[in-house]
Amino acid sequence: MARPGAKGLKAETLERRDRLSDLLERLIAGDRPSREEAIDAILAVIEDAHSTDPVLFGPDAADRFARLHRARNCPGD
Repeated sequence: MARPGAKGLKAETLERRDRLSDLLERLIAGDRPSREEAIDAILAVIEDAHSTDPVLFGPDAADRFARLHRARNCPGD
């Protein structure tokens, strides 16, 4: 399998980061991601943590963490 070049990797990173918020909201709502979506979410979180302009940061990240934690511990809530 051929590896994408730097431009291709950057484009993939940006696409994953753009979809990250939506996927997290879907998880909170009870949706089950596909294997590909789950892997993309993990990659996006790792990439976001190394970004100079993170999506998951500050009060919004804390709120989303709390909602994810509640959704994990109280399914169907």
